[in-house]
Amino acid sequence: LIWSHYSQSRGGTEVEIHIPAIRNTTAEQLPDSASQQFYKEVKISMKTDAQILMYNFKEDERTRQISRYLNIAGISCKTVPVTDYLHPLGYLFGLTGFSPSPQFNLGGNFSDEMLVMHNFSQEQQTDFLGFFHRNGLAPVDLKAVLTPVTQHWSSLKLHGELSKEHTLMHKK
Repeated sequence: LIWSHYSQSRGGTEVEIHIPAIRNTTAEQLPDSASQQFYKEVKISMKTDAQILMYNFKEDERTRQISRYLNIAGISCKTVPVTDYLHPLGYLFGLTGFSPSPQFNLGGNFSDEMLVMHNFSQEQQTDFLGFFHRNGLAPVDLKAVLTPVTQHWSSLKLHGELSKEHTLMHKK
């Protein structure tokens, strides 16, 4: 079972609920009315248009924790295969007006982990990036937020730009 912990102060009283598989739980399955009300508020706050693209994550416990976090937070997640690295990021996010690239990826590849976020609120972004630190997980070095410029870029182009920035920022 995946357990999620939520707490919130209610009129001086701390309400804590531990919800198994929150997306498949109904409020009526919870033990008391305060927990049921809080659960309903959590479910409403989970409605989001936030999306994330993930590249080169191994199937391990760290990735399972990241996926679990994204699922609980209501953030749509897509793992991008190498065959899609030439498509515009706007297309990969399903944005209107973007088409797949007509080119075939003949060897363009990278092995670094990379994340691209879209429609994250400042709070969602801060919480997601803090999630790694709070849980003792190794950070992802290459991460970006989709912009009006980068939505036209391919994953390969974004990776190249992020790699250059990362190298410059960590040069000693």
